Amino acid sequence: MTGLSERVMDENELRDLFMESAKASIDELKATYRSLREQPEDPAARLKSMAETVHVLKGQGSSFGFPLITKIGKTFMSLLKGRESADEAALQLIEIHVDALALVIDQLIEGDGGELGATLVARLETKVEALA
Repeated sequence: MTGLSERVMDENELRDLFMESAKASIDELKATYRSLREQPEDPAARLKSMAETVHVLKGQGSSFGFPLITKIGKTFMSLLKGRESADEAALQLIEIHVDALALVIDQLIEGDGGELGATLVARLETKVEALA
């Protein structure tokens, strides 16, 4: 019987895998942010890499019970979309987004974060729109 020897992962195991992956993605985003600060020349490739990482997090967040990650990821993607450089204001917003995603993961903030989550996302959206 083919396939019966393969164990199907349960929901908790899948969630644990997501958390490991999300933490690794946050570490990658932090490292990329630091490199943008320390080596500001030719940032386009690093910004694109950052956008790809955020895109994955955004897509997976809601599937694993973290819609706040998806919402923060959406504003982060708006910030990064088509961006080939990052001035001081953009770098500050990048850092805020990375920190917000890290907080959600580190504190296991499931769901939409309630009123505080809604306020955070609204403020991020306002800051990103003002920068555009």
